[in-house]
Amino acid sequence: IIKAVSDLFSIQPEEIAVASKERTIVKARILVCYWAVRELGMSMTDVADRLKIAVPTVSIAVKKGMQVVRNEGLELSKILNVKM
Repeated sequence: IIKAVSDLFSIQPEEIAVASKERTIVKARILVCYWAVRELGMSMTDVADRLKIAVPTVSIAVKKGMQVVRNEGLELSKILNVKM
């Protein structure tokens, strides 16, 4: 997911796990959190550990991610180019 999202936003995968308030990176991190938790069933703790952020931050990102996905019509299966 991190690689696919970083490609989508034309950023380096490492940037998603770096503390940043740049809109592009924040949006990418939100999508990674949302898809990892909602689509892949990962625990928020695992996602937080991988992205080096707090669990409450993942929780907030998942909620925001739902809005981003709906508003922009993004689908993980299309981003990954796989059938889910």
